[in-house]
Amino acid sequence: MNPCAICLGGMGAGGGQAIFTAECSHTFHFHCISASVEHGNLLCPLCNAQWRELPLVRPPASMPPTQPPPPPPSVDVVQPAHPRRVRTHSVDPVVFDDDEQVTPPDGRRQAGAASNEAVVVKTHIHYSAIARDSSDDNFAVLVHLKAPGITGSGTEAAGDAPAQRAPVDLVTVLDVSSSMHGSKLALLKQAMRFVIDILGPDDRLSVVSFSSRARRVTRLTRMSDAGKALCVRAVESLTARTGTNIA
Repeated sequence: MNPCAICLGGMGAGGGQAIFTAECSHTFHFHCISASVEHGNLLCPLCNAQWRELPLVRPPASMPPTQPPPPPPSVDVVQPAHPRRVRTHSVDPVVFDDDEQVTPPDGRRQAGAASNEAVVVKTHIHYSAIARDSSDDNFAVLVHLKAPGITGSGTEAAGDAPAQRAPVDLVTVLDVSSSMHGSKLALLKQAMRFVIDILGPDDRLSVVSFSSRARRVTRLTRMSDAGKALCVRAVESLTARTGTNIA
């Protein structure tokens, strides 16, 4: 039984939910994919295929056609009895420019350059082999990338430690929708604690969560001791919410 790629719920026969099959042969719960299309996502969430036929939801027949749509949640609402303007919720800025700055490299690091090594790519597949006359629509492959190291100025002694890897800026986008309740959210937090632990002081990490809307939990923060503690607290504060809007 293939799960819906949006809510991860089952789509077996007799489940009591309408199923939408796209032109690319991927299937979703109708209410899940129609909500995604209403938010402007016109591509398949799994293969990014452009759809010509889209799942649309007609408005209820009882709604008058001339009734104006409700205002979006981010507009200002003026209360007649009060001169103050009340905003329904805060709106994230279009551009985030408050990331923590990286420290300038020291002389030895500055003299270094990218080595002649190539990026190391390793793949781990779910099945070592499949029959020649069979097919599998869900063939999972785990890809492991290792960046090349940085060569020094050439003055290192033979006993010196190997050169450090290039620092990274890492942005993690975490699903905190209703499907993440319980053990799934606990595993996500455990994985994030592992990621935070292995990052070095030259690396930066940003945490973004999404359910019905996306939220930047932390800016790009250097993984010093204080930065790691901040990100751990931010990850531990995550809770499962309602709705999933991948778009």
